[in-house]
Amino acid sequence: MPMAVINWLKVLHLLAVMMAVSGAIAQLFILSKYRRAGAAEAEASEKMALAIFRTLAFPGVLVAFLLGLGLAGVMGKFAEPWLHAKMTLVLIWVVLAHMQLRGMKRLVALRASGDTAALEKTKSVQLNISRVVSVLMLVIFYLAVFRLDAF
Repeated sequence: MPMAVINWLKVLHLLAVMMAVSGAIAQLFILSKYRRAGAAEAEASEKMALAIFRTLAFPGVLVAFLLGLGLAGVMGKFAEPWLHAKMTLVLIWVVLAHMQLRGMKRLVALRASGDTAALEKTKSVQLNISRVVSVLMLVIFYLAVFRLDAF
C-alpha cells in the first residue's frame, strides 16, 4: 500500500481518537458539574451529555478502533507485543463506551419517568465508568507513544 494512503489512514485514526477523547472528557465534565443541580438543569445536562456521547465519543471510539485494526494489518504490526496490550485496552474501551451509551440513554429515560433512586445510582455508575475510561485512555496513550517492548 502506498505510504501516502497509510499516512492518511493515520491522520483519520488520530482525528477519530481526538473525537472519542474530547467526547468522553466533555461527558465526564458535564455529568460531574451538574450532578447536584436542580431538576431542569440536570435534565438538560444529561440530554447534552447523551448528545455529545452519541455524536462525538461513541463514533470516534468505533472509527478509531476500526482504523487502528486496519493500520496494524496494513503495516504488519500485529506481531508487536505492545500492540497486543494496546488493542486489548482499546477493546475494553469499546465495551465501556457501549456501556456508557446504554447508561446515558437509561439516565435520560429515568429522568423522564421520575425514578430518582435509580437515576442517582445510574448517574453514579456512569461517572465511575467515565473515570475508568479516563485512566484507560491515559494508559493507551502511554503505550502508543512509548511502544513498550517489555511485555
